[in-house]
Amino acid sequence: MRLFSVVVLSLTCAACLTPRSMMLGQMAGPVGRGAAEIGVATGIGYAQQTTPVPGSTSDARGARVWTIPAVEGNAQFGLNDRVGINAHFSSAGIQPGLKITLNRPSARAHFALLPQVAVGYTHVRYAAYATGSGGISNESDPRSYSMFTFMFGLRALISHVSGFYCGFGGDFIATRFLDSPVIVNRVTTTISNSMQIAIGVNVGFSINVGWVRIRPEIAFAVNPWVQSGANVDDMPGFQGSGGFGWALMPGFSLVAATPKVTRDEGAEEDEKKMGPSEDRDDRDRERDEREERDDREERLEREE
Repeated sequence: MRLFSVVVLSLTCAACLTPRSMMLGQMAGPVGRGAAEIGVATGIGYAQQTTPVPGSTSDARGARVWTIPAVEGNAQFGLNDRVGINAHFSSAGIQPGLKITLNRPSARAHFALLPQVAVGYTHVRYAAYATGSGGISNESDPRSYSMFTFMFGLRALISHVSGFYCGFGGDFIATRFLDSPVIVNRVTTTISNSMQIAIGVNVGFSINVGWVRIRPEIAFAVNPWVQSGANVDDMPGFQGSGGFGWALMPGFSLVAATPKVTRDEGAEEDEKKMGPSEDRDDRDRERDEREERDDREERLEREE
């Protein structure tokens, strides 16, 4: 029963505490066409949240959670010198996004935008089992919990060639929590919903060691507004608002990076996909000058 109590406690906290994405693990500068960065972030996470009880103007549920170690992941692939596909993994779920670097790749400081969405799902079922004298195991008090998370948001990233980087932005987070106990051979489902805004700030520094990037970072997020709702089976639901929450996660990321595709390796593909470039213009100009010089030499030979 102790294990069951731990499961119940953790899921109850999860129902009151919103899953979120904390770490960045990346800089604003582009990784480059054909290059990739894959990293794992770990640290110490602490989160605290007060969620209003639906149908009440004064009651609230609170949760405080320490996570040691807290783990997130990030993968990025460069489409070209300004755009990359990004995928983040956290308690909020799988979080695909698109990193768009707005200034030139040759700049010493970069500014990028990272729109992203996230979808996550968790399901746990437990019950008590008792074995009778005949060796038959009987199940009692079955109960299941399910949580679905949806999130979308936008991050702004700033980084410098010295290694410093930071990010700030906001996410809209919606969760749906289902509690389904079996009471007198009847499943009674309680549905709890929450919607909130999360505002996050990240500050870090990147240290390059060959193809490895070590990035110590600290992340902070605050939820200035929380709205909750609940209903049991088909009964009318109740609403509540006015909650608050925040989270802190100091840690670091270990990132493996591959080099970008050079001009020699992909020049023909670039010309087919990107059209005329400055390099092509230079070659055309040199060819025209060479043809003009040959024509001039031929005229001089004919005149002689």
